[in-house]
Amino acid sequence: MTDPVVLHVHIPKCAGTTVERFFKAAFGKGYWHAQKRSRKVPIDLFSAKYDPAPKAPLNEIKAVGWHFVGQSMADMFPDRKILRTIILRDPAAMNISRYNFRMVRYQADGQKPYSFGLNLKSFPPDTSAHFILERWLELPYHKLLTMSAAEKMDAIDDALAHFDYVCDIKQTDEMIAWLGQQFGTSTAFDARNTFEQRKEKSGVAWTPVKLGDLSDDDRQELHRRTRMDEYVWRKWGLGEADTPRPTDVMSFASAQPARAYYEWQRHRQRGPKT
Repeated sequence: MTDPVVLHVHIPKCAGTTVERFFKAAFGKGYWHAQKRSRKVPIDLFSAKYDPAPKAPLNEIKAVGWHFVGQSMADMFPDRKILRTIILRDPAAMNISRYNFRMVRYQADGQKPYSFGLNLKSFPPDTSAHFILERWLELPYHKLLTMSAAEKMDAIDDALAHFDYVCDIKQTDEMIAWLGQQFGTSTAFDARNTFEQRKEKSGVAWTPVKLGDLSDDDRQELHRRTRMDEYVWRKWGLGEADTPRPTDVMSFASAQPARAYYEWQRHRQRGPKT
């Protein structure tokens, strides 16, 4: 019997590295680490954002993961069962984790840290939801600018309803155990905390920021910018079927001009690598 193929959508800071370690340990060269389609031109020029040429023959691929997995990959395996998986996370915890991770990385390169508020405003609102729309559903940038929040939530709800395993980050081990059962393989692998690993390796003296450390303004801004992400996480990650849809979602299009300014400030404040 032909093994199925796993397409795992790795939203940043949602245990994707742990899942990738399992894939590498279980499948070796049968794991396809999906790369960006092009580094020379904006990937928004393409529908599929991934490089469609894996390093192993397609009939040897058992799992695909990382940040550029798109739904059209299923067409590359027409005679195989497709298992679609994704891990979601409390958006507040995800944004704080992203900030701490970046501050350690930048300081390891000799750069300077900057505030959580600046980091938050330099990213699009509802980053998890827009990641699903852009990477998995392969929507072009102009669609993200013109779709209403309701249309975006419709598209995400419809997409996740067809996934085989959707869970909260706290259920990562359970998802990996389920995947092991699908392939009859061991789930034993070297699972490590990537933030602590990077911090220890870098020697950077950084005290991780926690939610309680944020100012009232930062907490309010965080809540304001993650209304759709929270809806998706609660409905699909936690399985709260009666989660009400938010009506006060920040506009993706209107946030973009200001975001360019905050990105410039972020680059200016962290300085060059040394």
